[in-house]
Amino acid sequence: MKTSIQQPEIIVLKGNDSKKYNKHYAKIMRGVVMNTERFSKDSPAWEIRDAVNLARIHAVYATRTGIECFTHESAMLIHGIPTWDNTPEIRAVKGNDRHIVDLKEVEICKHTVVSRKFLPSALMLSKKHVQNINGLPVESLVLTSLRIALSRPAIDAIVAVSEILHEVTSFSRFHQKDSRIAEKKVKDTLLTSLMNVRREYPRLFNYKRAELIINTADAGCENIAEAALLPFVCATFPNQYVTQYKIRARRNDYYADFAIPGLNLLIEFDGKGKMGSNENEFLDARQESIKRQQLLEMLGYSFIRVTWKELLSPRELMHHLLSVAVTQRENFREESSALRTLLESESVL
Repeated sequence: MKTSIQQPEIIVLKGNDSKKYNKHYAKIMRGVVMNTERFSKDSPAWEIRDAVNLARIHAVYATRTGIECFTHESAMLIHGIPTWDNTPEIRAVKGNDRHIVDLKEVEICKHTVVSRKFLPSALMLSKKHVQNINGLPVESLVLTSLRIALSRPAIDAIVAVSEILHEVTSFSRFHQKDSRIAEKKVKDTLLTSLMNVRREYPRLFNYKRAELIINTADAGCENIAEAALLPFVCATFPNQYVTQYKIRARRNDYYADFAIPGLNLLIEFDGKGKMGSNENEFLDARQESIKRQQLLEMLGYSFIRVTWKELLSPRELMHHLLSVAVTQRENFREESSALRTLLESESVL
C-alpha cells in the first residue's frame, strides 16, 4: 500500500529570481516554484498531482516559521501512503501566526491540480512521536491515525486508519494469525492513546466516534480501494464479514477481499490496477481471474464485483450489496449498526 514518490525539487525565490525560473518551473505558492522537467504531456495526471501535493508541503515548510510537525493527510503523504482525497489540504501544528494560507491551482503540462489551503493548528498531541522524513517534521503513523480518527469525515478516517494499520503491521494474507495479533496490538495502543487524549481534552472531540472508526478499520485492506469499500461492507453486513478470506480449492489457496461466509458471498474490488501494468499482463491476469471465479462458483460461492464508480456512489453501492444479499437468502434482514448510523448522520448514506 505504501508508495515511493520522487521528492520534488522546489526553489524559494529571491529578488528577481522569477525571471530565471520561468521555463520548466511551475509556481507552487507565492515565492516558491517546482522543477517540472521530468513531466511531459504524456505524464499521468496522478503523477503530477502527487508531486504537487508534496511540493506544497515542502513549500509551506520552507516559507513558514514555527511549524512543529505535519499532520493528517499531509503526514500520510510524507510517509508515502496515499489518501482518499487525492488532493488534500496541507495541515500542520504551528506554534505561531496560525493564519490560513490559500494555495492556488497549479498547471503542469495541461494538467491542473486544484487549489487547496494550508490549515495550521495549535494542538500538539505528543512531541515524542514527531519524526523527520526528507527534512520534514511529521507525526508518526500511529499518531497520525489517531488524529485522523478524531477529526476527519468517517469514510476518509476509516480508509486512512486501515491503510496505516496495514503498513505498520506489515500485514500479510499468508500469515494472518501473526498479522491479526499485530493489528490488535496497534489498535490497543491507539485506544489507550485515545483515552489519554480524552483525559487531557475531555470536551474537544467525539471520542465514541473515534473509537468506532478505530475498531472498524481493518489491516487486511491491501489497497485504498479495498479500504474505501470496507465501511459499506461493514455497514451492510455488521459482524458477518471477513477480510482476506482464505478458500482452499484444488490444492491452491485463494483469497477474497471480503467474504460473508454465512451467505457464501464474496465481495471484491474490480480494478484494473490489480491486472498488471501492460496489455499482456492484463490479459493473463484477466484470464486467471475468470478461471478463479469459475472455480469458486463451482464450490457454491457468489460474487459481487465493485467498481470505482460505485465506490463514489455510496447509496447505489449499499443498494447493490443489499439486493444481492436478498437473492442469496430470502429471509435476509438489514441489521442496524453504529457505523451505519454514523454514515447516515454524515449524509454518506
